[in-house]
Amino acid sequence: MNALHKLALVLGAGVIAIGTGLTLYTQYRFGTAPLTHVFRPIERIATLSAHADEIYSLEFSPDGQSIFTSSLRSGLVDSRRSPDIKAWDVTTGEALAVLSNPIGTENTRLVAFDATTRRLAFAESEPILERWTLSTGQPLPLSLPTELQNHLITQHLISDNGQVVATRRYQPETGEWSVLLWELETGLTLTHISLTGHEKLALNQDGSQLAVATLSTDPDTPAMATVWDVMGGTRYDRELSLINDRSQGQNRSTETDNPTLSQMGFVGETLWFRSSEDTWQQWDLATNTLTKPSNSIDLEIASEPQNRPTVFSPDGQRVALRDAYEIEIREVGSRRLITTFETEESGSLLAFSPDSRILIGSNLDGSLSSWDVTTGIEQSQIPSSTSHFRRQVWLRENALLIVGSQVVTRVWNGESGQLLAQVREPEQLVLNSLNRIRLIPSGPLVTLAERSTSIRLWDVSTATQIMGLESERMHPRAILADSGKLVFSPSHWSANSPIEIWDLETQAKQVILPEENGYIWNLALRDDLLAIVVNGWIELRSASTGDLSTSLPVFRKDARGREASLVSLSTDGHLLAFVSEPGEVTLWHIPSQRVVRRIALAEDVEAVRSLALSPDGRLLAVGDIMGKLHLWQVPRSLF
Repeated sequence: MNALHKLALVLGAGVIAIGTGLTLYTQYRFGTAPLTHVFRPIERIATLSAHADEIYSLEFSPDGQSIFTSSLRSGLVDSRRSPDIKAWDVTTGEALAVLSNPIGTENTRLVAFDATTRRLAFAESEPILERWTLSTGQPLPLSLPTELQNHLITQHLISDNGQVVATRRYQPETGEWSVLLWELETGLTLTHISLTGHEKLALNQDGSQLAVATLSTDPDTPAMATVWDVMGGTRYDRELSLINDRSQGQNRSTETDNPTLSQMGFVGETLWFRSSEDTWQQWDLATNTLTKPSNSIDLEIASEPQNRPTVFSPDGQRVALRDAYEIEIREVGSRRLITTFETEESGSLLAFSPDSRILIGSNLDGSLSSWDVTTGIEQSQIPSSTSHFRRQVWLRENALLIVGSQVVTRVWNGESGQLLAQVREPEQLVLNSLNRIRLIPSGPLVTLAERSTSIRLWDVSTATQIMGLESERMHPRAILADSGKLVFSPSHWSANSPIEIWDLETQAKQVILPEENGYIWNLALRDDLLAIVVNGWIELRSASTGDLSTSLPVFRKDARGREASLVSLSTDGHLLAFVSEPGEVTLWHIPSQRVVRRIALAEDVEAVRSLALSPDGRLLAVGDIMGKLHLWQVPRSLF
């Protein structure tokens, strides 16, 4: 091949050679880079099976020696994903720790994490007891047992006669679980029973018997139901063949989904069990016989069985089930439909009056409604109180004992399990996905209540509020914090909305409106550098002044959904990583304003869900939709 042919091939490949013995350069879309960098491979050094679900969050430790993974999107907990955060050694790939909520996640909605101190914050609903007079809507005083002090309360059960309360409690100093049974009127303790923390509980009508279902995380191990005589302490055990519960700390798989225990309760001398597949089983305590699983009450309601509150009338002749905007009442034996009526509000658990003529339920807005069982006509509605109702028991004709809930955010040491603080947001009545919490690295806890513009900062060591800020908008999509700055971005559906940045020392606020019109999809913050993903572009700005330093298009080809918003900054602010097309990550060197590498991900890397750069920029971490963590080594010579 002659020299002319060689030159033609070089030019055809898009490479320009200048002189002899000089460095070869290749032309990129946003600039030039040495050809030696192009040919120097970026090696994938590890692939780890980290989670059963997609990895939505990645964060390196400050020293870059470990990485933390989570399958939660925006810290939001749902029933399909484990809220555990896992730590990995980036050198060996060894699993270092699983950071989780010591009291479980049944009532947990949000998780925040600080990789610097390994603290975890969980926003969850805490049960509280209230005694109300229906005619006046005023609460009556209650005497609580002193044995409940210094414990975390996760559940209250009330006997149908309103005389006995069973309270599930956790001692954070010892890590011990138990259920305390006590008299409502006097507050005196009857007995206590040790638990492991994963049981389901039910109390019979007069509070003389407590049922405890011990759930197994092994699908092949049946659950065990135990009935305790509260005063005598005797117990009866039976295995439950229909229940293989994997809901405690396990991820569900639709391909291998076995029935789980959805509900359990007493009707006279019978203990009934209901599975997540709407099968029923009954244990006759008088004869000690257990029926086989069956569809003894076959109800066709669209929602998931575990989301359909069920309650039996005191005489055991009727059962009421509530769907989103509908209530059905049927005869227990014949399954005959007695009546169906619609409700204006969706709601939760119900209670029959002592004569079974009135049904009462709590609505999602916190109010109580009562209906005539025969006609389905709503008779009364009591406005919201300071809590969200979950369970009601008639004490007298004009009085109700109510188990409500209040929102509490608990901060734990993720390694030792020590409880560091409990914070109760004063404006937050109901826990849902629109709440936001954030742990500032080595600093305070940030909370924002639903339908509120008030931002509160809390000292974790004292659980006291240390600062209050007012946002211009509700429901921010993201809260970022770094180096004394707090950043709020608007929600997905708030197009052309400003970003708010607070200096936590001076409480001065900087408002930034991106040059690109459209929706803000993501943010990244490192010291004073703020990266904004908006409408297919990345804007790099000063968090202090809002000045724009760089604006570059994100996508070379069609990248949609989650991938279109992924962006990460190295700790020194020199390197920016983003998904430039499906299966490709681009590295942008900020000081020189140029692309230094496009990394074609391997074919076994499924759709990207998260990415992060190590503090020194030497490692690129990618989390995919299959729950795998991939690590690439980035040559220092690139930047």
